[in-house]
Order: sequence, then C-alpha cells, then structure tokens
Amino acid sequence: MKSIYVLDTNALLYKSDIIYDFPGSEIIIPQTVFTELDRLKLSHPDRDLKFRGRKVARLLFDIGQTGKLLEGIKLENGSVFRVVNFNREKPYPHILNIKTSDDQILATTSQIKEENPRSELILITNDLNMLLKAQSLGIGIKRFSQEERRKDIFTKRLGKYTNLINLLGLIAIIFILLFTAWRVFVSLSEQEEKLPPQLMAEHEAFKIQEQEYLKILEERPEDIEASIGAGNLYFDAQYYQSSIDMYKKVLQVNPQNTDVRTDMAIAYYQIGLKDIALKELLQVIEIDPNHAYSHYNLGIIYWKGFNNLNDSLTNFSKYLELEPEGKLHAQANTFIKEINEALGKGDENSERAP
Repeated sequence: MKSIYVLDTNALLYKSDIIYDFPGSEIIIPQTVFTELDRLKLSHPDRDLKFRGRKVARLLFDIGQTGKLLEGIKLENGSVFRVVNFNREKPYPHILNIKTSDDQILATTSQIKEENPRSELILITNDLNMLLKAQSLGIGIKRFSQEERRKDIFTKRLGKYTNLINLLGLIAIIFILLFTAWRVFVSLSEQEEKLPPQLMAEHEAFKIQEQEYLKILEERPEDIEASIGAGNLYFDAQYYQSSIDMYKKVLQVNPQNTDVRTDMAIAYYQIGLKDIALKELLQVIEIDPNHAYSHYNLGIIYWKGFNNLNDSLTNFSKYLELEPEGKLHAQANTFIKEINEALGKGDENSERAP
C-alpha cells in the first residue's frame, strides 16, 4: 500500500526538511501552503518564524529547480514530492469554507484521498482544529509537534533497555521516567530563548557578511557593488527598510539599474508601501519594457495590492511570454489560473491601481 503524506504549513515551519522524513512515500504540499508562507513573510511579527518561512521557501525553490513540482519530483530517498492545487470543479466536503486557508488545505487533502482510495493518506499538522476536522472527514492524521518528537525519541531510547528495566522492576522504571522528565524540563528551560543551532549559524554568517560590507562602505562609500551586496543581504534577511536605504544609494549613481530598482520595489511592497512599489516597477518597465521579473512582480502587486485582476493577468502573461521556461513559470501559470477563475465570477468590484 502506497503511503501519502500531506504537509500543513506549520509542520514545514517546525521542521523545514520534514519532506525527507518519509522515504519511499509520496509527499504532497497543497498550493495553499505557499500562499500562507507568503502571508507569513508579509505580516507576521515573529522574526524567528519569518526566518523559518524563508528557509522553507528556499528549500522548496531549490527542489523545484530539479523538475516540475506539479508533476512530481523524485527525491534521493525514493519518495516523490509534488504540489497539488485545490480544484473547485472536483467534489469536496461542503461543510468546509474554502475561503479560509485551513479548510482549503483540508478540501485539497480530501480530493487527494478520493483520488487514491487504496493508499494510506496522512495529514501532518500541529493545528488542533484542523486535526479534529480532518478526523471528522475520515482523513488520517499525525501531529508533528515538538512534544511528540521528544516523546518518540524517549520511547526509542527506552526500548533499547527493555530487558534491563524488566529486571530492575517498577521502582527503577519510575526513577528513570522521573529523571528523564527532569532532564527534558531542564533542557527546555535552558534553550527557551535560544535559536536552534542551524539558525544560529545562519545568523552568525549574516552578521559576518554585514560587517564586511559595512567596512568596505566605510572606506569607500561610492562602492556600488558593496551597496548592492549589502542591499541584497538585508533583503534576504527581510530587513527591508535597510535594503531600501542601500538600493537608493545605488540608484542615485545609476538610476537605470533595473534589477536594483525592481528589488527596491519589492522591498517597498513588503513593508506595506504598495503605491511606491507600483511606481518603481512602472519606472522599470519604462526603462526596459521586457524586464520579465518586473512584469511578474507587477502581476503580484496589481492582484494582491490593488485587486486589479485584469492588469495582473496582463503582466503574468507578459512574464510567461518573455520567459516561458523561467524559474517562476509554474507559479505564474498557477496565478493566472486563479485569476481566470475569479474573473469568471465577475470583476466589477476590482479596485483600479493608480
């Protein structure tokens, strides 16, 4: 029997490489998860959570470079990883409100279950409400939480000493359980405020690179490459205002640098200044009408920022015309499909962008 694991957003945020935990299985991420990751980058106040979200997005992007996510990509451990879109035309439990992300993920999972009746399907999530809803829909569930992970580790370790424990008897068992619980409690208390080692390493690497760029700019304020490097470093770390400050220095010297102006526009959008972001991207198109990445981001801003579906559709289509096999072509096609579905219901309420 084939095993299928559907991953919710919070499972990925807790353990970004969880997709490698189920060798020989089919690993599925609903397309809605990508929307939730985007929303997390835009609005969540928790910097550590944003960092995790960016880490997940980077991992998924790297995997996506090896094949087509919608068709399935074979991983080294023998599992197949793919992304599945929610299909409004296919049956789904109508008790679900597909306007909410959680219910749309459940609806997608339900459709996958119906299409694979002979497979064992498990939804992995930490969300209690989603777990309860999934159970009521007959969907298999697994809660992948920090507490459960510790419990699994403890159980495995305990199992190695079963014979010895049987000899020691009930008193020894109680002693071991209490001692282990105490060790876990102390460990949790000590690590409460610390980032995981890998995140600490990435943070240290960021600080080293930042100091190198700032040292160069202190000695040579006119160094354009250092300003771009620092801007990109801040952008990747989601310090958007700092990245804007660096990009502005570059554009003061070279206002025709369309790549830098595009990145600055995205940074403006990320901090909620959609009008300035739109203005900057339109300036890029004025300089270079065939700047594909700007057309893609205009599609995002017209759609998400202004609910201007027609102009959004035009720019996503232009991106695909310029880069039919570009790294964002799968995402652009998905967005075009969603916009066309929305336009099919009428777009009379769309707000026009300036």
